[in-house]
Amino acid sequence: MISSFRDLDVWKGAVDLAVEVYRLTRAFPVEERFGLTSQMRRSANSVASNIAEGHARNSTREFVQFVSVALGSLAEVETQWTIASRVGLLEPTDQTIESLSRLRAQLLNLRGALLRRVSGVGESLSIYELSADQVVPVATELMDGDPGGTAMAVPVPRAPCPVPRP
Repeated sequence: MISSFRDLDVWKGAVDLAVEVYRLTRAFPVEERFGLTSQMRRSANSVASNIAEGHARNSTREFVQFVSVALGSLAEVETQWTIASRVGLLEPTDQTIESLSRLRAQLLNLRGALLRRVSGVGESLSIYELSADQVVPVATELMDGDPGGTAMAVPVPRAPCPVPRP
């Protein structure tokens, strides 16, 4: 049972990301303190913070908005990570790429489930019923500049979502 944002796997993953960003940016040059270091830390903090704040709001619609903001903040982290890598401050690893992709998939999964709830589709399906670990790579053409690759992961639901009859 989910009683707090602290119970959400996606929030835990976002906190892990923020901790990793803090760890890695400690090694950045002092002249980046108000540049990439600050930007990366703020963006990473924003992902977890928006999930928490959205969960604490009074409506599902508000939660959807905050999850969308968290997705935007995650895109900022990914962009800043790319810049830091290109200027030689970070070495991108497969683990980092996987972690960012998994977190993005979890956020998209949560947002999709919340949107289904708001629209009345699948009302019997708990928004927390789908596990973010249930992701599969799919071909994309526009994501991450990886035409036909597997840059994006999408959740695979355990059971089909009921469709309301007209």
